[in-house]
Amino acid sequence: MDADVLCGLLAEPSRLRSYAAVVLGANTPEEVVGLSGLELPVAVKALAQAFEPGREYPEKVVNGMLDDWYPDHAMLRRYLVDAGLLTRADGVYRRVGSD
Repeated sequence: MDADVLCGLLAEPSRLRSYAAVVLGANTPEEVVGLSGLELPVAVKALAQAFEPGREYPEKVVNGMLDDWYPDHAMLRRYLVDAGLLTRADGVYRRVGSD
């Protein structure tokens, strides 16, 4: 991810607050909520905005993208799928919706 893309992503306040919480040491989505003051669905959705709607992502690509946010990419993938923001089929992920 280049600097322009990262700056664009962090221009959205909930993404910036989520990212800042991770930088400050949040290790779980619950800790992100505690440090950022965001509701859990908002914090998790802030992470999902990095994915283009309708585009398919192999698991390896998803892992790389999530590593930019937090080293436990498997946990973040589970939260994104559990929250209904990403779908998974045969190791391929897709962002749900168009927002």
